[in-house]
Amino acid sequence: MDENAKVKAENIKLRCVLEEHEARFMRLEQRDKEKTNLIAKMDDDIKEIKQSSANASSLRTPTILNHDVNESNTITVNIVYDQEKISLEDSVQKMAERLNEDVSQRESNSDSVIEIVRDLL
Repeated sequence: MDENAKVKAENIKLRCVLEEHEARFMRLEQRDKEKTNLIAKMDDDIKEIKQSSANASSLRTPTILNHDVNESNTITVNIVYDQEKISLEDSVQKMAERLNEDVSQRESNSDSVIEIVRDLL
């Protein structure tokens, strides 16, 4: 074979290889576009899920964040209700005082009942 025929044969081989690489490159670009579109769709889905999750979690579900008993026997409870933080504080002594008030009020009511029964007899 002469030199010219060898060059032409080599050019044909190189064109075939070039066409194969161009076809492969176009397939890769197409896959890249499809993946980009899929990622964008997934991002939208994630935003939608986060939004619906945020809406669902704010449906007035009370959540106790923490509670603490400090040195003065004060109980502090932090509650989140409808995205508002509510802090409840009540001392053990006040609870006991209220209990004593209830008991004394019941005793006075029973004394009144006894007096009414005596009056009726």
